[in-house]
Amino acid sequence: MTIDHADLTTAIEGHLTTTLGAGHVMAGPNPIPIGGPWARYYYAGRTDPPEGRQTFGNVMLAEKWNVEVFWPRQPEPTTWKALEAEIARVDGALRTAFRGDSTLNGEATDLTIEDSDTDSVRSTLQANPGIYRALALELLITDLEGEAIAP
Repeated sequence: MTIDHADLTTAIEGHLTTTLGAGHVMAGPNPIPIGGPWARYYYAGRTDPPEGRQTFGNVMLAEKWNVEVFWPRQPEPTTWKALEAEIARVDGALRTAFRGDSTLNGEATDLTIEDSDTDSVRSTLQANPGIYRALALELLITDLEGEAIAP
């Protein structure tokens, strides 16, 4: 099986849209637009799959996809508690959604969700200065029949 990346990205975007709402998801490591929350996802390269490297007829592959969500951080301390609760809710909701569709609409043999991380990031856009709270996680998408060994 070869991964159909159009179907794969549709599945990833669908889970992000279901969790955050329509109009809050973008593909690629683009700059963060004003407001939020915003989610972005992008291809981050290949690595060895956890199951090994090859079968008798095919090369197994694993692709890394980054998923990041950004919330504008308000200056009022009274809003911080609710923001942290929302970040934890989204982290759990995304994990539940991706685990429930661990083949991403049939485009992967398996899916591993790596540890999530949070941070505060500063937007470097002149038109959008500000501090954002960020949630990042990596999806490891495995295809055990990814590529033929010989043509």
